[in-house]
Amino acid sequence: METPLLIRLHGSVDELVYTVIQQDTVDQKTVFGPLEGADLTALSSGKSVQVLVPSTEVLLTRVQLPKTNASRLAKAIPYALEEDVADDVEALHFAFALQGDGIAVAVVARSTLDAWLQCLRSAGIEPDALIPDVLAVPWLPNTWSLVADERLALVRTGGRSGFSIELGALQGCLDAALLEAKEQPPAQLHLYNIAENEVEELITLGFSTAAPPVTSQRIEDGELTKLWAYKHLPSGLNLLQGAYAPRGEAKNRWMVWRLSAALGLLLLIALGVNETNERLRLRAATQEADARLEVLFRKTFPETQRIINPVAQMEQQLHALRMRHNGASGDFLALLAEGGASLNMLAGVQVESLDYQSGRLDLDLIVQDVQALDELKRTLRAQPKLTIEIISATAADDAVRSRIRIERSSS
Repeated sequence: METPLLIRLHGSVDELVYTVIQQDTVDQKTVFGPLEGADLTALSSGKSVQVLVPSTEVLLTRVQLPKTNASRLAKAIPYALEEDVADDVEALHFAFALQGDGIAVAVVARSTLDAWLQCLRSAGIEPDALIPDVLAVPWLPNTWSLVADERLALVRTGGRSGFSIELGALQGCLDAALLEAKEQPPAQLHLYNIAENEVEELITLGFSTAAPPVTSQRIEDGELTKLWAYKHLPSGLNLLQGAYAPRGEAKNRWMVWRLSAALGLLLLIALGVNETNERLRLRAATQEADARLEVLFRKTFPETQRIINPVAQMEQQLHALRMRHNGASGDFLALLAEGGASLNMLAGVQVESLDYQSGRLDLDLIVQDVQALDELKRTLRAQPKLTIEIISATAADDAVRSRIRIERSSS
């Protein structure tokens, strides 16, 4: 079997530097230099290529969702993590792998991932896997492993978890990570120290919680590549998933043929192309709304294992709650069910918060524009048992933020 090829990328997207590590049983050869203008075709020919990418550009996290198939998870994970990321989920790529009772997730900007792949392909590399470099740091259960040089520190906290941080902020980040892991803290911290300064002393000063013992191993910069080994890489957490999954040459030929056939078909049905595009857009919007609704349903009613029709099942659950509760709580759920049914009919409506007092339900919404707000008002007012009032409406950031009030009609 051909020896795999391991490549590590360093630096920013604009100035990438590579290190090629050819691992075999005899010796280990290292080739490095600027990636721009490099030709690595001969080194990678006929080999499986795995690339370690800078963890400074990747968020490693975990999420817990009910068990389902990979396709549903791929749709649900971005919205489950929507509040934990700064960028819009549409601009991000989410790779995941099942881990114990949760899901390990790696998040990276699509623009960054595209730039890495473009630079690698320009150098003659078609990677089989892209893996955050922190996950190549040697790791043992109940131990956090650190690799520190003069500028950065890689901290591996688990099989598929860790982070990269500038050395000056290492102590504070470690302190916060240890506080977060106080229920299951590591038994020790093991440091691979390349830096000239006393990193061991830096990471143990000022912890706000009891710090685990620190063991340190001084290594030279040239020995760093000997740490990277395939046995330390996590199986499954490969950034090349979904639309970025590797494709073989035969599959590429099939895709080209299918694209040509599709273009020919589109020429034959040119008169109906606008309608087709609109249907596809509405279908995509419906699928996105269904994914959001399913995540909301599972968070609200986690005991439900099988979801077939989230809208109908949510109405059934709310009806059951109304039967069990009366008075103010029953009226609140009734208003929420009746108003929510109208909201669900319109695409692009987001509910930020709700407030119920004295028979009035106030909803803070984000809609696409004023026309969408008017359409929502007409839809709600079409229900004879409800009284609708728009309290406020403010245009900002290509959207309209509004507060509406829903009350039961007196008649």
